[in-house]
Amino acid sequence: MEEKSIYKAMIGSSDSTLDELVALANALNKCPETGYREYKTSALLREKFCELPLMIKQFKDIPGFAATLDTGKPGATIAILCELDAITCPEYKDADPITGAAHCCGHNAQMAMVYGAAKAIIKSGILDVLSGRICFMAVPAGECIELGYRNQLRQDGKIRFIGGKSELISQGLFDDIDVAVSIHSLSAPWRFGLASSMNGLQIKTIDIISNKTQASPTRAGVNTLDAALLGISALNAWRSTFREDDYISADPIITQGGDSENITPSNVHIEMLVRGRTIDAIKNVSRKVDRAFLNAAQALDVEARIASYHGYFPFVANSKLNRVAGNVIKSMGAQAAILPHSHRSTDLGDLSTLIPVIQLYISGYAGGLHNVDFKIVDNTCLTDGAKILAGIAIELLVDFGNCIRHILTRHHTPIFTSREEYVKEAESFNICSS
Repeated sequence: MEEKSIYKAMIGSSDSTLDELVALANALNKCPETGYREYKTSALLREKFCELPLMIKQFKDIPGFAATLDTGKPGATIAILCELDAITCPEYKDADPITGAAHCCGHNAQMAMVYGAAKAIIKSGILDVLSGRICFMAVPAGECIELGYRNQLRQDGKIRFIGGKSELISQGLFDDIDVAVSIHSLSAPWRFGLASSMNGLQIKTIDIISNKTQASPTRAGVNTLDAALLGISALNAWRSTFREDDYISADPIITQGGDSENITPSNVHIEMLVRGRTIDAIKNVSRKVDRAFLNAAQALDVEARIASYHGYFPFVANSKLNRVAGNVIKSMGAQAAILPHSHRSTDLGDLSTLIPVIQLYISGYAGGLHNVDFKIVDNTCLTDGAKILAGIAIELLVDFGNCIRHILTRHHTPIFTSREEYVKEAESFNICSS
């Protein structure tokens, strides 16, 4: 089967599923759940994948599953990823009335696209010309939210990392994956985009504590808010040392600062994300944050307790894999914009330290991502997304997988050479200072 006829068969198969994909995206939109809670969402999507001839494996102790398509011929394994979770946005029109969870992140569309890619490949009859395996993975906890809940899961031993992909790496579920591809919704002037790189992040919570709770007129008490503000000022003084090309972001918020106007607070709670373009940059700024708040607390004779833990490693797309995706998009009559470095963060970054990974974007939406006005306005984004994902899988696994072997041997240098090495480095970001 020639390349043009391969794509023609796949495109025709994908176009025929438009109504089905719209119905699936709408159904998923009506059952939004946040990270590590997505059991209804996982069950709904798994039910659809069970309609296809795939080997399905449910993840242990967390939501999500892997549905594997085996060509029956030896070769590499590609993971096509979708994210199960929603964010919290109670004002969104389709938000859960109890939890406030909402799919104004577009993950419901993403899940429909990945299912559509699986069906297009299977129904088009092109498996005979492919080698290797395609693993369609429904992954939990892609959004960095509800940190208190996830940290409690960590303390209870139910998860190791707050990011779903990081957790799956630690469980060995990516050990047999050679390449990973993801797609995300975004309102933009172009139809397709390809990410180049994104910031990583470390999560911090800071408690400024005094054992002296005083009525405000009393001059003997130390106001912990003063110590917190002194720490923020010290951090601001560090900002002139942040290198521009490190893309640093370190912005604390005070989430607890007292309960009554006439009582000096004994505890101030601060949360923040330290973002940067490289692992070393994040570590450098993290140390400065700790010094700012620890020394501010010491100066005012109160205590600072700082808990830091791993969020996401910086994401770097595999440039050769991006070119493959760009060529697939071009073969379907479109162009892909290559996006500059982004201050956003993703747990795809953790995967990119181990294997070649790319992040595609597709438009067809109105409103801002994670905003109340975000919505699908062009349903064909679902079938177009499915086509591109399927096309990339075909390009990588056709011709006995020569393309993917070329990427793995000549165009990928991992930061970590094993899961154990990755976990050790990620765990090194979990620090408690006092």
